Amino acid sequence: MASLFYGDEWSQLLENGELANRETTDPVPVVKLFTPHADGA
Repeated sequence: MASLFYGDEWSQLLENGELANRETTDPVPVVKLFTPHADGA
């Protein structure tokens, strides 16, 4: 099965999660996930 994220992206996501759990921060987005067939605005 193919991985959804590259290693460096996964590391940054985990780091952002740790920061969000400890502090009042607004981390910079690392990846953008979307479904091409979804109705979105």
